[in-house]
Amino acid sequence: MNPAITFEDLIALEPLILANPAENDPRLRAAQCTLENAAAGITGPDYKTYYNAWLNAPATADALESAHPVLQFLRRSAQRIIHEVRTTPPPSTGILLWHVYNMGFVGKTASTTFGIDLHLRDAALLAPLLDALFISHHHMDHNTPGLADEMLRQRKPVISNFAPNSSLITEPATLDIRDLHVSIDLGDHFFYKPDHQNDMFMFRIQSPDGTLLYHTGDNSNAKKLLPTTPPPDAFVFHVNVGRDAPTAFARLQPKLAVATHLLELGHDVGNYRWPFCIAQQHFVQAPHQPFWIPLWGQRRHLIRTI
Repeated sequence: MNPAITFEDLIALEPLILANPAENDPRLRAAQCTLENAAAGITGPDYKTYYNAWLNAPATADALESAHPVLQFLRRSAQRIIHEVRTTPPPSTGILLWHVYNMGFVGKTASTTFGIDLHLRDAALLAPLLDALFISHHHMDHNTPGLADEMLRQRKPVISNFAPNSSLITEPATLDIRDLHVSIDLGDHFFYKPDHQNDMFMFRIQSPDGTLLYHTGDNSNAKKLLPTTPPPDAFVFHVNVGRDAPTAFARLQPKLAVATHLLELGHDVGNYRWPFCIAQQHFVQAPHQPFWIPLWGQRRHLIRTI
C-alpha cells in the first residue's frame, strides 16, 4: 500500500467524479494518478483473494479493504452507484450509464435497468434493481459470483455463453428485452489463437429512441466490429487487447469512444494492469474522436445524435 494515499485522499476525488468535467480537464489526469498510486500496493493475488472472499469469507474481504484504501474506495463507489440507480428517475430519452469497474456498467432507460459485465462485492444489493444482465464472457473481471444465480432466481433474463440456466447463446442473435432491442455478435478474445475465437459476446443495446450502446467486451478482432447506421452513440472497448483502437474508431465512427479495462486489480502492475496513459495514447492518435476515460462511479447520459 502506498502510504501517501489514504482513504480520505480517495474520497476527496468524489466531487470531481460526480461533476463529470471535460476529458481535457487536468484534474482528471491527477485523479487517475492518485488511483493508480493507491492501487500500486495491491497485487493480483491479493485482489483474487479479496474477490474469492466476497461470498464465503466476508471477514477476510473486510480485512483486505482495511489494509488497502483503494478497495474501500472501490466498494464505496459501487455502493453509491447502487443508491443512484435506486433513486435516480429514469430518463425520458437515451441511456443513463454508470461505470462500475473494469468493463462493467449499469444502464438505465425509460423503463429498463440493465447490467453489463458487472463485477462488484455488493452485487446482491443491485440484483433487485436490474431487469436484465449481459455477460460478455466468463472471466472473473467481467462477472460476479452469485449475481447471475440471483437474477435467475428472480426470473430475470441473463444473457451469457456459460452461466447455467441463463439464455445460453452460441451464435449471433437479436433479442427484445422490455424496451431494449439487443443485437449479439461473437467476438474473439485473441483472434490469433484458434481456441479464443468466437468465445465472447459483443452487445449492441438500443433504447426506444434509438440511442445505441455498443459494448464489445474483450474483443480483439477489429474486423468483427459491425458498423451501424447511424453510428453507435457509445463504443465501449478494451484499451489493449491486440486491436488497433484508431482503426476501430475509423471503422465504427462512434459518437463517443469509452476506454475501459483500466486499472484491473486482478493483474499485477506491469502485467496486464493497464494504466490510464494507455487510453490517453489512443486518443492522441485519433485527436478528433470524442472520448470518455471513466473513473469508478462516473455517470454519463447517452443521447441519440444524428
